[in-house]
Amino acid sequence: MYTGYPSDAERDACSQELCRAHRKSPFAKVSKKAVVWIAAAATLFGGLSIATVSANADTGVTDSYANTRGNAAFEAAREQYGLTESMDSGAILHAWMWSFDTIRKNMAAIAEAGYTSVQTEPMSHIKVNEANGKKFTENWYYVYQPISTSIGNFVVGTEDDLKALTAEAHKYGVRIIVDVVANHFTSDWNAIDSSWKDTSLFHSRSNCSGTNGDNINYSNRWQVTQCHLLGLWDINTQNQAAADKMKDFLVQAVADGVDGFRFDAAKHVELPDELGEHSVYWDTILQNGAQYQYGEVLQGDSSLNYKGYADLFTKYSSDGGGNTASSYGQTVRSAIRNGNLSAGTLSNLSNGGAKNDQLVTWVESHDNYANGDKESTYLNDYQLKMGWALVASRQAGAPLYFNRPVGSGGSNPQFAEQSQLGDAGDDMWKDTSVVAVNHFRNAMDGEAEYLRNCNGQNSCLMIERYVADGNDANDGVVIANMGGDQSLVGSATTLDDGTYKDQVNGGTITVAGGKITAGTAKGNAVSVYYDAEGSTAKVSSVSATASTSFSTDSTTVTLYAKNVKNAKYATSEGKSGTFKDGDAIEVGGSLKIGEKVTVTVTATNTETGETLTNTYTYTKTAVEAQHLASQYQTKTNATKKTITVDGKTNDWDSSMIIAQDAANDDPRVYRPNSMYEVPIDLYTLYGTYDDDNLYLMWEMTNVQDVVAPNDNYPLSQGTLFNTMNVPFFFAFDTGDSATRIGKSAQLTTGGTLWDSGITWQNKLNKVLAISTNGANGPWIYGGDNDGLNANAQYGPAANAKTETEKSGIVFKYGTGILSSEVNGIDGAYGTNNGRVPGDMKAGTNAKWVNFNEKGHDSSTMDFHYEMSIPLSELGTDAATIAKSGIGVQLVATMGKSGMDALPYDLAVNDNADLDDSAGSQENNSFEKSDLDNFTVNFARIGGSDDSDGGSGEGGGSGGEGGSGESGGEKPVTNNTTVFYPSAGFGADSTYLHYRVGDGAWTTVPGVKMTAACDGWVSYTIKEAKEQTVEFVVTNGSGNWDNNGGRNYQASGATIVLENGQLGSVSPCVAAVESIAISGDGVKDGKLTLQTGESVTLQATVSPDSAQDTARVSWSSSDSSVASVMGTGEVTAKSAGTVTITAESGGVTASIKLTVTEPASKSPMTVYYKPTAAWKTVKMSYTIGTKTTNGVTMKAACDGWYSVTIPDTGGAKVKTAFTNGSDWDANGWTNGKGNGYWGTGDTLAVAAGQVIADVTPNCVAKE
Repeated sequence: MYTGYPSDAERDACSQELCRAHRKSPFAKVSKKAVVWIAAAATLFGGLSIATVSANADTGVTDSYANTRGNAAFEAAREQYGLTESMDSGAILHAWMWSFDTIRKNMAAIAEAGYTSVQTEPMSHIKVNEANGKKFTENWYYVYQPISTSIGNFVVGTEDDLKALTAEAHKYGVRIIVDVVANHFTSDWNAIDSSWKDTSLFHSRSNCSGTNGDNINYSNRWQVTQCHLLGLWDINTQNQAAADKMKDFLVQAVADGVDGFRFDAAKHVELPDELGEHSVYWDTILQNGAQYQYGEVLQGDSSLNYKGYADLFTKYSSDGGGNTASSYGQTVRSAIRNGNLSAGTLSNLSNGGAKNDQLVTWVESHDNYANGDKESTYLNDYQLKMGWALVASRQAGAPLYFNRPVGSGGSNPQFAEQSQLGDAGDDMWKDTSVVAVNHFRNAMDGEAEYLRNCNGQNSCLMIERYVADGNDANDGVVIANMGGDQSLVGSATTLDDGTYKDQVNGGTITVAGGKITAGTAKGNAVSVYYDAEGSTAKVSSVSATASTSFSTDSTTVTLYAKNVKNAKYATSEGKSGTFKDGDAIEVGGSLKIGEKVTVTVTATNTETGETLTNTYTYTKTAVEAQHLASQYQTKTNATKKTITVDGKTNDWDSSMIIAQDAANDDPRVYRPNSMYEVPIDLYTLYGTYDDDNLYLMWEMTNVQDVVAPNDNYPLSQGTLFNTMNVPFFFAFDTGDSATRIGKSAQLTTGGTLWDSGITWQNKLNKVLAISTNGANGPWIYGGDNDGLNANAQYGPAANAKTETEKSGIVFKYGTGILSSEVNGIDGAYGTNNGRVPGDMKAGTNAKWVNFNEKGHDSSTMDFHYEMSIPLSELGTDAATIAKSGIGVQLVATMGKSGMDALPYDLAVNDNADLDDSAGSQENNSFEKSDLDNFTVNFARIGGSDDSDGGSGEGGGSGGEGGSGESGGEKPVTNNTTVFYPSAGFGADSTYLHYRVGDGAWTTVPGVKMTAACDGWVSYTIKEAKEQTVEFVVTNGSGNWDNNGGRNYQASGATIVLENGQLGSVSPCVAAVESIAISGDGVKDGKLTLQTGESVTLQATVSPDSAQDTARVSWSSSDSSVASVMGTGEVTAKSAGTVTITAESGGVTASIKLTVTEPASKSPMTVYYKPTAAWKTVKMSYTIGTKTTNGVTMKAACDGWYSVTIPDTGGAKVKTAFTNGSDWDANGWTNGKGNGYWGTGDTLAVAAGQVIADVTPNCVAKE
C-alpha cells in the first residue's frame, strides 16, 4: 500500500471470523453450462502444457476453480510439485515489485520451492512519475495509485504479459493472486483516466474535514469508509456504475487466467449493510470467478467487524478466503527480535474470531517493510528465516513470504537500489531452510499441530504436525532454535514412534513411547524433521486441538478433517454433532476444578472406507495464585455517598478505597531504556454509590521526577489527559446471571473490544470504555453467553442504527491526588537497575519506597480521574448493590494491550521486558501488543458478594496481598482473623504485633495467637472494618517474621501468612457431613423451570460448625439444558432433564431439574390508518381485565401505522387509538370507548372499520 498509510500500530483493525465454504471435489465446480477443453502434454522441463476455457454461459464469468482444480493437466502438475490442493492452506510468494514477465521466467523455481500461489503487484494503469524511472525510493507506492481499471502498468507489464504468466504458472500447478486497489484512485484528479473522470463515481470531498476530506477518525466507521484516505480519491461504493466498472476489471483478469485477488485497504470499503443502507460494492465486485480472495483488513480499529469481512470474502470464493493476520505478524516479529520463542505466546494466532484456515499469515508484509516507519525493515535474513519457520510450518491459513529488493533491509538501506522495479528481489525466498519448511507444510497439509519449547528452553520452539495413526511417515516437526545446540532427549512429543531426518542439516531424532529418545536441535538454525519421501502420500485424518489443560470457564476446541467424510464429534459432557475442517466447539463449561472432558472425533477415509477415531482430553485447572506484595490491596467499600463529579478529590476519603496499586510498576520500567512515553501507572481506585449513580475515582502517578530525572520525554509529558488519547476499560460484575457476558468477554463477532487483546476470567455483565482525555466515549457494552456485543448500549450520542442510547456518564479529571504517600518500587530501567518482571510479587528483592520522601512532587506530577455512571446503564439499582454489591476492575491501556490494572494483575507485566514490534520504536515493551487475560478478583462496592466473585468454579486468583475475596464466600466486614503456622514459633509462643489503619501499634511483643486448628494459630482483630492491617509476627524472644523489615500489610475477613506469602482463604475448615439443597420450587429433590427462568438454590451444610468455612461448588450434568453459577443460581436454557449438584468437602447432594418450553405465544400486529392530520399515533389495548396504555405505533406504508402486541394468549383484543389529544375509540358508551375488537395474527382498522386477520395491501406488497 501507499507509504503514507498509517502503520499497523496506528491504524486498521477489526474483529474477524470467517465461515469456510465447504470444500468441493476437484471437479465439483464445473457447472453444467460450462464448456471445458483440455489438452495436456508433458514438456521436457517437467511442466505441463495446458489450454483451458471454462465460462458460465449465463454470466460470461470465467470459473478459475474449474480451469485449475477441475483441469486434469493442472492437477497433474500440482501433484508433481507436491503443492496444496487448496489456496487457503498453501504458501504464497509475494513477488513484490516483480514484473509479470520476471515471475514467468522464475516459475519452475517457484514450483520447486513449494509455493502454491504467487501474489503480484496491482495490475491497473497507474500514475507515473517519469523523473523517478524505476527506482524504489519514493516511487514504489505509485503502483497503489490507480488511474483507471485497465490492465497493465510500467511495473508489472502488459495484459498480454499477464496472460503469458498465468498460462506458465498453470503448467506448473501454481496459481496467481493479483493485488487489487479497489478502494481508491490517485489523489491527482488530472491524472485519472477519462473513463473514470466523473465525480459521482467517488465519495464527496466534503464527507470529512481536511483539505481533501482526509481528516479521518479511525474509531468512526462511516468516516473510515466514506472519506479520502490521505487525499486519495475514494471510490463511491454506493454507486452501482462504479461497482460494475470494478467488477468488469476483475472478471477480465480471471478470464486472463488470474486465480485470486488480494484487496488492498479492504477495511476502507464498508460491509454491505454496515452503515444502515445497503452498499452494492462488495456483492458486485466479488462475483468475478476467482477461487480465492482475501482482504487487507488490519487489526486495530475499535469498531471494525473483522469477522464480517472474512465471511464476505469466503462467501464469494470457491476455494477459501479471508483476512490478513496482522496482529500475529507483530507477535512473530517481537519473538524473533528477542530470541524468545515462547510456545505460550506464539500459539495464539490472534485470529479475531476467524477460523485459522481463513488467515493470511506473515513475518512481514510490504507495508511493514517499505513504509516510512520501517516497522520490519531492520530484521535480518537470519531472523526472517526463523520467522518463516514459525508461520509456514503451522496448520493455520496461507503464509505469505514477502520478497525484499536485492541487497536491502537488515543492516543495509531500506532500498539499496541494486535492483529496480520489475526485477526479482533477493534470493531468500528460495533459501534452503525456507524451501524445506514449504515442502514440510505441503506434506503435512490438514494435519494437527502442537507447539512446545525444546525441553523448556524459550529460545527453541518445536512445531509438531501429526496424525495419531502409528505411521511416522506422515508426522514431522520444524524446530526454530535461536539459541545454542539443544538436546531434545526426554522431551514429550505427539509424533509416532520412528526416526526422523532433518531435511536441512542432516541430523536425526528418534521417537519412542511419546518421548524423543535421541537427537539434538542445531543451534541458531532451522531444522525440518520428516520423511520427505514417505510424506508424499495423500493423508486422511481426523483430529482436534491437542489435549491440554485450561483455567477458563470453558475452552475452545478446533476440529480438523482431511480427506474424510462423515466427520463427527462427541464430548463426555453429552454434546455431539457433525463438523467440517476448522469448525470449533466450546467444552468444559460444566466441569469443576480438576475434572476432565473428552472429545472423540470420528470419520471415514474417503478412499479406503476405513473408520478413523481419536480422543482428546482437556483438564480444568485452578487459576494460579499471583502472590503479590502486601502493597497491593483489593477491598470492599459498602458505604453510600453522593459525589459531585467536578475533577476535584475533596468529596473522597481513604475509606472509599477499593483497590490499591503501586507506583513505578508499569511495563516501561522493565525495558533497558525508557519507552519514550508518559507512564501508564495506576495507583488507587475509590468507589461508592447512591440511589442513582455509581461513583469511581482513580489516581495515576508519574514518578519520573525522582526515578529518572534525565529522561526528558516522559518527564515533560505530564498528565495523560493533556497528552494521550488511549482507552480505559472497566469491567463490572452486577451479579445478574441473565445478562452475563460469556467467552471471557470476547466479541460475538470475534476478537476483543477495540482490538485491545483484553479478556476477563471473572464473570461480568458490562464493559465501559473511555479514552484518557474523554475524546472517545463513554461507551457501555453488554452481551450474552456468546460474548460481548460490538455495538454499544450507551454512548456519547444516540445512534438508532446501532440501538445505542445517549449515556448520562459524567467524566472529569485534574492534577494532584488524594493519597498522602506514593509508595512503589524504586529504580528504572531494566535489569541493570534491578527491575525484572514480577518484582511486585511478595518475597522479591524489590526496593519499596515512598517516592514523596525522595522528593517526588505529587501535586504536579500525579493526577486523578472521577466518573459517575447511572446505575440504570449498568443494569442494576441501589438496592441490589446494597445487598449483593457490584464488582469492578479498571484496565489502563497503551497500544493494543493492558498496561496496568486496579485491582492489579500480573497479566500486565508478563511480557514487560520483551521488545515490541508493533510500532517504530523497538525499545517499547511487548506489553503494548500482547494478549491479557485478567484473573484476579474484582474490587467491590456495596454489600457482601453473594454472586460468586465472578470467577466461576474456584474463584479468581486474587492479588493475595489484599482481601482477595474468594468467589461465593460471604466476606466478614467487621473483624479480621490472622492465621500463622504454629510450626513457625510454636503453638504457645507466637505473637501478633499489629496496627489497624493509621492507628497505634500494640505493645511489643503484641497479642498472643492461640491454636486454631492442626498446624495453625490465629488471632481475631475486632472491628477492623476492612481497614489495612500492618503487622509482624514474633516469638517474643527477639525472632521476627517482618517481611524483610518492610512489615506485612493486608485487609479483609481473613489474612493468612505462610512462608512470606499472604493469602485470604482460611486454612481451618471443619469437615462437612451432609448437604441439604433448598430453594423456590424445590420439593422432594425435584424442581421444574421453563426455559429462560432462573432460581437461586441454597446449600445448607451440616454440622453447624462447618458453615463458616465450608465452600460449596455447584455443577450441572448438562450445561446446555441448565447452567449453574457459583452462587447456586440456576438458569434454564433448553428443554430436558438435568442434575444439579452441590459439593463441599467431598460430600455431594443433588436435585433433578426438569426444563420445559413455555407455552407458545400468540402475537398480533395491529394496523391503523388515521386521518392525514394525525402526525403521531398511540394505541391502548385491553386483553381480559388488563389494559395497556400509550403504546407508540410506527409508520408502516401508505398512511398506515403498526405495532405488535407480543402475546394475546389467543383472546379477543380491544383497541383504541389517539394522537395525544383526539381519540378514535369506535364511539363511546357511558363514557367508555367501545373499542375495535379482534382476534388472530393481525387487526386492521381504518375509517371506523375493523378487519381481523387481514394485512393492508401495501404491507403485503412489501
